[in-house]
Amino acid sequence: MKNPIQLLSLCLLTLALFSCSEDPDDVKVVDQKGMLTVDISGTSTMNFEDDTLTAYTHAGLFIVKASDLEENNIWIMMDMTQIDNMIGEHTVARTGAEVQINFNLGDGSNYYSATTGVVTVTKYDETFIKGTFSFDAIDAGDASATISATNGQFESTIY
Repeated sequence: MKNPIQLLSLCLLTLALFSCSEDPDDVKVVDQKGMLTVDISGTSTMNFEDDTLTAYTHAGLFIVKASDLEENNIWIMMDMTQIDNMIGEHTVARTGAEVQINFNLGDGSNYYSATTGVVTVTKYDETFIKGTFSFDAIDAGDASATISATNGQFESTIY
């Protein structure tokens, strides 16, 4: 006969494992779907898709963020305290505007901040956002270095 304490311990452990309910603090994996494309200064087109793109709210901002393996990054940050209706056209500027856009090209050596531009949100609800954008930006380390971003498009699930 097996040791009754071992058998009882095994039964209790099995019961505990099967009786656990879902913890509300468990991290939920979101199947991120979306894309962001933009033409940079008429010389290149950047494409970001699915898991390289996120859309979320944080500290009063609605953020669309994209990055790729070449360490190109773009952040579109919409100030929810200044926006009454997400659907529509929103002004881009470096400070004090409805929208700010930051763009990092390559290995982090070129960090651009949008000086002018527009973001137009064409679809928005609790789960999805879609729109277009364009902007002019200066390099934070060299104000004479500029880029223009045109034909920008984005769509993403929101988490």
